[in-house]
Amino acid sequence: MSMTVETRDHQDTAKLPGADMLRRTRDLILVAVIAAIGYWVLLAGSIGTCSGGVDAAGHYLDAAGQVTTVAPQCTNATLHGSPLVLVAIGAIVFLAIGRVLRRATDEDSARRMLRRAAVLVLAVAAGSLVISYLWFAFWASPETLLQRGMLFAPFPFGAIDIATTPMGR
Repeated sequence: MSMTVETRDHQDTAKLPGADMLRRTRDLILVAVIAAIGYWVLLAGSIGTCSGGVDAAGHYLDAAGQVTTVAPQCTNATLHGSPLVLVAIGAIVFLAIGRVLRRATDEDSARRMLRRAAVLVLAVAAGSLVISYLWFAFWASPETLLQRGMLFAPFPFGAIDIATTPMGR
């Protein structure tokens, strides 16, 4: 009695109706996950300043250089990813799949829609990175962030946390 083991490879799955669309949908989801992780990991930056300092004798100095008993305030701004960008990436994927189900008339149009969605996902992730970094590099300083508040932050492309603490010796 002999037993044969069936193996399925790429040619066998091509016989499955809709296998190509499943593969392309999987690729879109994979692009979205990689873009979201890449955006979240790569978007990081910080800037900080203290309004004053310490003199040679160990006394606190204010911003004008005068001796004071109060520790100067230090402000740190930290740039990180915005959850709204992740929501946008997820929405693009779900809307693209829904659009394929509603409007695709053949496999070629479905492939085009999925490919365009993948390009849009990459554009949103890359664009959010670039906009956030450029804004943070050219417009951000802890003083202006405190004066202006979060109104001028790179929202919704990135998020900034501001922390104000007394200076240590």
